[in-house]
Formats: sequence, C-alpha cells, structure tokens
Amino acid sequence: MKTKFGAIVVDGRGKLGGHFFSKNIGGSFMGSKVTPSNPQSRVQFRRRKFFKWLTYYWRELTEVQRKAWNDAVPEFLTTNIFGDVRNPTGFELYFQVNYIRNEFGLTWFSLPPVNKCDFKLNSASVIVQINPNLFRVTFNPAIVYGMGVYVYTTLGLSPGRAFDKNKLHYLRDLANIGQTTYNIQTQYINIMGAMPPLGSKVYTRLQVVDYNHGTRGNFIDNVSICQDV
Repeated sequence: MKTKFGAIVVDGRGKLGGHFFSKNIGGSFMGSKVTPSNPQSRVQFRRRKFFKWLTYYWRELTEVQRKAWNDAVPEFLTTNIFGDVRNPTGFELYFQVNYIRNEFGLTWFSLPPVNKCDFKLNSASVIVQINPNLFRVTFNPAIVYGMGVYVYTTLGLSPGRAFDKNKLHYLRDLANIGQTTYNIQTQYINIMGAMPPLGSKVYTRLQVVDYNHGTRGNFIDNVSICQDV
C-alpha cells in the first residue's frame, strides 16, 4: 500500500485488507480486491525468474562496479504512480537495463551505460478486426539495428471505457530490421485467449527501446474499435 499525505491522505495506490486504491480520469477511488484465478502472468513469471538471476549477479559485482551503478542513478530519473520524480536504486537500474538486454539476447552490462535512446517513434497505427482475424500494428520509422518496439495491449473493452494504463498487458517485442508492419493476431490470441469482441475498444501502446543501451524511449498510444470485415 502506497499513500501520499497532505493535511489528510490525498492519494493512495496498492492494496489494504480487502480493498485496493487506484486513480482514473474521475479521480482517486477505492474498490474491493479480487484475486485472479492465475495471478502469475507469463511476464510476471519471467521477471521474477530474471530478478533471482540478477540478484545473484549483483552480489558478484565488485564494490567499484556496484558504486558505479549507484552513482549513475541521478541520470535515470523516473516518475512514480503519483507523478513525483524519483531515482531508482543502483540495483533497480541494474535490473531495468539488463532486463531489456536479456529480452533481446544480449550479454548483461556490469557497468552502467549512458542514459540515451538513439531512436524515436514518429507515428503508429493499429487495426483490429475479426472474420478474418487481424491485429496489425504499423509504425514509423522502420526498425534498424539496436532498435526494438514493445507492444502492450488490452482486452476488448466497452466502447465508452476511458484509457487505463493499468489494463495494458505486455504482448511481445518487435525487432525485425527494416520492418514497419506486423500482424500479431496469433500472439494476441495466445496471451488474451481470443480476439476481442466485435465493436469493443482495444488500447495499444507501442514503446521504442534501445537494446544497445538497455534504455526505453518514447511511446505512442492507440485506440481501435474491433471491426468485422
């Protein structure tokens, strides 16, 4: 449970007892906590496994190497769920950078890289349809060496549902050099269980990553209505 205090509590995130605290466009709210039938998603399982590996190798680093990661954190400012700027710890930075490197089959850094992303997404579009099934993402510029694109998406939501980043699920990474268009309906069905219902709203986020540096760049959000062709 995370809270933000003013004269009284003014914001909250996380779980407490049988309730959860979150925020949407209407403001902060509280709801009843529901335990999913399978709380360990594919991504969560992979991240936990990788966390165990990195914890071991972090301890194997020299004092000089760990100090270098700790000293580098002011260069990697992030924003927490309240919108406040925070620095990661040296270990968190070590995990974030090497997680991306690992996803693309690269060796892990023992020293921190320069915080830079050499790539930027200029535009992106998504088409979702059934009969036949299609989940097409298109973006610009084309992928080049060192560049990847993470795809996050939602289940089919009510057409009146506003965007909620907490509903996004990691789908896959894209890294084929020279390619700008992918049909990823198979991956969507494998992760989500089925294509979204006809007329439902699907949110998709495409985020560029620089796997040479282990850093993330900008992202573009899209909204699509599932069509029948």
